[in-house]
Amino acid sequence: MVCTLILSSCPSSFQFSIDLHSWTITSSRFKGIKNIPSGLHFISYSSGEEAGLRSGVWIDATKEKHIMAWDQEAQEFLAYNGDISSDHPEVAPYLAPYPPSTVWPLLTSYIRSDLIDEILPSWSMTSLTSSTTEAAQLSDRLPDHPEETRIRYTSIRPSRSWKPGATASEITRDSMDKSTLLASLVNGSSSPETNSSKDKLDILGEMQLAFLHLLLLSNYSSLEHWKNIIHVSTFSQSYLLDNPEYFSEFIDILTAQLKNTPEDFWVDILTDSSLYTEQQSLHHNISEISHIGLDKSLQSLLDFLSEAYEIDVLDNRVTFLNDEDQELVSLDAEDAEAWEEKGEYAPVVVNLEESG
Repeated sequence: MVCTLILSSCPSSFQFSIDLHSWTITSSRFKGIKNIPSGLHFISYSSGEEAGLRSGVWIDATKEKHIMAWDQEAQEFLAYNGDISSDHPEVAPYLAPYPPSTVWPLLTSYIRSDLIDEILPSWSMTSLTSSTTEAAQLSDRLPDHPEETRIRYTSIRPSRSWKPGATASEITRDSMDKSTLLASLVNGSSSPETNSSKDKLDILGEMQLAFLHLLLLSNYSSLEHWKNIIHVSTFSQSYLLDNPEYFSEFIDILTAQLKNTPEDFWVDILTDSSLYTEQQSLHHNISEISHIGLDKSLQSLLDFLSEAYEIDVLDNRVTFLNDEDQELVSLDAEDAEAWEEKGEYAPVVVNLEESG
């Protein structure tokens, strides 16, 4: 079964995308997309009247037809309550065919409609939409928007990865190895002490949602959430050693994401020094656990990193961006590990004598 997306009252000029396919529309006669494969798809667009602002909406293409109409005042496409036939002579000739894609299913393999319901109840957002976590942290600086318009990503605090009431030795252990926090996320909760009935791998679905919201809308909250998932996963060595199936899926998802981005995408993203450091942490930890038998997935990622970014995780030198002067620093792996521990996610070491 295929789906048709009908767009009514389109502006005469705007940028339009479905999934990874983009067009510059220069005629109001454009009426939408036909032959959309069954499944979940992301529509994004920009009218150009607000520089840099893009809007997006998820659609479920298990339905035969979706109809949206342009609202000039709101500057967005809204659900249309009436009916428009896709066979109408003023519609059918102006429907563009969906370009075949083998990539989109790889980037959405863990995203389900009920997960979108939970994370993004309205199924729509913009470049500026904040997450509930960001809104809580920056309540005095963010616009006052209704709670239902926020992105409800699972709250992740990599800098506080131990259970409430943890002993001094547990705090030290869990701040260095995020396995306790990762286990709680994989089991479906945002804190180590909470149980949940969520799907055990929904956190990978959130990783995919956050990446696509970042890639297609340049959404900052999604960048932060994507980085947090990577950070926690790559600093959870004991969990990864005991749960190779999670790590295999994590590597495959990350590899697909890194491979399917524009050439200049990471130029801007990598100016964020913390992300650069986290990428180096990923490389370091992959080399540390490469003995667990994930040869195929691991080698695919290593080959890509070497070819695309000239990064060799087996090299004993690590290059990253210095927080203080934004200059690239190249150090031996041992010195780099000590350097990384000065940052935002530096391990918390508790003095047992003082705490006792």
